[in-house]
Amino acid sequence: MTPNLPQSVSGVGIDLLDIDRMKLAYQRHGEAFFQRVFTKQEIEFCSSKLNPFPSYAVRFAAKEAVFKALSQVGIRIVRWQDIEVTQSTDGVPALSVIGAEDYSYHLSMSHTTTLATAIVVIERNR
Repeated sequence: MTPNLPQSVSGVGIDLLDIDRMKLAYQRHGEAFFQRVFTKQEIEFCSSKLNPFPSYAVRFAAKEAVFKALSQVGIRIVRWQDIEVTQSTDGVPALSVIGAEDYSYHLSMSHTTTLATAIVVIERNR
């Protein structure tokens, strides 16, 4: 059996977000905004933080970066919740993407007190 190995880079996406925009979205739309954009697991993780907004913002940036990377291969994900940012037991971020399982995802994300950023590289699996 041949291992399911990546073939080559198919797309790259990057996003930068002012964390205050996430706060503003919450002030305008409340929990409904988070429930529309984030999965239950993402909400539980972010809500467990003393200041949840950087965690929400960096995950939002990751989802935007996925949209951008997948658009380069003609895939349009419709629902925000089809993209989920997860973490391995050692804290490494990972992605789960419904509707684009033929790709491997590489995610890097970071935030300061004011900005959140994420970059996603996708590779088509053999």
